[in-house]
Amino acid sequence: GDAGELAIMSALHRDGHSPRHVSLISDRFGYDIEQKVGLKTLGLEIKAAVNSTATRVLISRNEFDVAKRMGASWNLDQVTFSSRVIARGRATSGDVELIRELESHSLVEMAPTENEGFRWTEAAEIRPSETEWKPSNLRVGEEFEALLSDERG
Repeated sequence: GDAGELAIMSALHRDGHSPRHVSLISDRFGYDIEQKVGLKTLGLEIKAAVNSTATRVLISRNEFDVAKRMGASWNLDQVTFSSRVIARGRATSGDVELIRELESHSLVEMAPTENEGFRWTEAAEIRPSETEWKPSNLRVGEEFEALLSDERG
């Protein structure tokens, strides 16, 4: 949700990057945050979770198609917050328990090929194994704080 996206924006700014929060413009990008590295555009799809929901991720058909098309230039980042954010209704840097990444090729390999027995519709639930996740080097800035709102997905 929004809190996860804001946490990653904070971490990227902390590391001296100038990311664009493109999900504020449109969901059509297929990722939430865009970052330029030289002439290359990186797309980051952000998913927020708490420990009890961190094993599964909902991915839209558009996010999947963009991940497939962009290849190594697309990543899914999951921000896991302490469950206390639910009761408080806000998240701070101290609530971020884990940031991890799933590379596009791992996502694409998880999905069955479309055929008579499988067809994509709007979204799918994926459950990456622990070995498919990679630890992130991102660290949220101390100033990070986000009010929780209705999740967009």
